[in-house]
Amino acid sequence: MLFSSTAFLLLAAALPADPGESAFFPPKLYLVRATPKRIIKPEKGLPRGRFLITHVYAGPKELADGGSFEYDSTDSAVRMGSSKRGTSPLDRRMYIDVEATEGLWWLRADGNLKPERRAEVVDTFQIRRFPFQNGRLVDVNYAKHLDPAKEYKEGLAWAEAIEAVYRAKSDDDREALLRRLAAGEGATTAPWAIAVLGKANRPGTAEFLKGLPAKVKFSTESQTALDGVLSRIDPQGWRSSDERRLLVSGWLQAPEKDPEAFGAGCNRLLSALRSKEIDFALYAKVLDPFLATADKLSRDNAGVLARTLVEANFAPKDRAEAFAWLTGYVRDGKTVLLRYHAAQGLGGFRPFTGAEAKAVRALRESAKDEEVKTSLDGVLGTRFR
Repeated sequence: MLFSSTAFLLLAAALPADPGESAFFPPKLYLVRATPKRIIKPEKGLPRGRFLITHVYAGPKELADGGSFEYDSTDSAVRMGSSKRGTSPLDRRMYIDVEATEGLWWLRADGNLKPERRAEVVDTFQIRRFPFQNGRLVDVNYAKHLDPAKEYKEGLAWAEAIEAVYRAKSDDDREALLRRLAAGEGATTAPWAIAVLGKANRPGTAEFLKGLPAKVKFSTESQTALDGVLSRIDPQGWRSSDERRLLVSGWLQAPEKDPEAFGAGCNRLLSALRSKEIDFALYAKVLDPFLATADKLSRDNAGVLARTLVEANFAPKDRAEAFAWLTGYVRDGKTVLLRYHAAQGLGGFRPFTGAEAKAVRALRESAKDEEVKTSLDGVLGTRFR
């Protein structure tokens, strides 16, 4: 259900221009609507352009009085294995839609105004889907229906919700509005509200968020946002809890019926492991039942699940248990695909100890699948063969 409350929109129109300091909105991060002033389309390469700000949803309203910013799509063309100085391969990749007449952009004031695409910001505030542009370019990572007009309409509704919160009179009022949005079914506004509440982490936030799954029919986006926030603000009370195990396991329950939830759940498990927000014991406990039935998955879903083996990044304290777990799947995984990816995942333990190298060599000798043998050869390298 899209956020479209008339009450919120009237509230946004009636409130002051700028809230000043707020626990919910970081300084120098602005949401604007802008129109292209000049777009340059080179014969080779990606377009660049200057955009004129026509409306400010979050930030000083004066930005709409002739304010502008520039963006070069080449900034997002990061090659695998390399990146421009000061960028990360995890940063948001965004491109100019040359057919668009306006767009919704998050900007940061860093000397000049520039689109915000840094991973640590767009993921913390759950705004990776921006920018929205009303042209023909559709971001296939997010668009469910490949309908640019519908996507832009969703973006506008989201921006209006953000404006209502931003222009509220006080942080108490903002918190009340954010809690209403967090408890809603909006696929965009609810995860954003959860993230913003968690970033501010005012008293009572963790308790409020923990109570949401029992009261609200959450989208997977909201659930993964909730898990990330609670893992950060209440690590002792949440990370190893039964409530968390049930929530996380639920994402994987119906892979063929809801492949988007299945993919989002696997991605969240991997990101939680990378950021040390889940321990090995819970990671394995959640995944084992689904790995045990991997032979019943579609090829696409089996590939998604296999990523939890090959891309896992385990903490040093879990090394012995995680190594034994992965070698078990190299030996006994339900499918060749799983066995192959588990073998690839062993590469994350290099350099091996002597005992580990011996175990991998034994796996190589007993492997029956040529793909697995080749994978283990690559993992072992010349030193341990």
